[in-house]
Amino acid sequence: MQARLVPHKFFKSGGTIELNGKRYMVVQQEVFKPVVGLFEGGRNLITAKATGVFSGKLELLTADGASYRLMGTSWGRSMGLYGNGCAVEYKPLHAFTNRATIRGSWEEDLPVIFGFWLVMANWRARAAAAS
Repeated sequence: MQARLVPHKFFKSGGTIELNGKRYMVVQQEVFKPVVGLFEGGRNLITAKATGVFSGKLELLTADGASYRLMGTSWGRSMGLYGNGCAVEYKPLHAFTNRATIRGSWEEDLPVIFGFWLVMANWRARAAAAS
């Protein structure tokens, strides 16, 4: 698997994901609620939305009905993606970086990479709030 994540400078949660030669767009769908969509050619493939105001958990729903949960783990900034044959942990390399390792098992690459995009957005938002 080869992936490249390119955030847009002027949109906090928008950008491009290039995965295995395909290009996907990440678009914030609603301004006042954290709802983010992953699109290919105008077709919404995955939608991520918060499950509660202060829960820190996101639910990812794919166009074919698969469901995933993205939530923090008990280890600092680490987060996990679970559901539909997927158990993945996103763990930062150290406290002062956005570089991370992705470990676990999964069947489809796209939800895992989109989950990583959301984790990176979460880390950037936390860093901005702390400064």
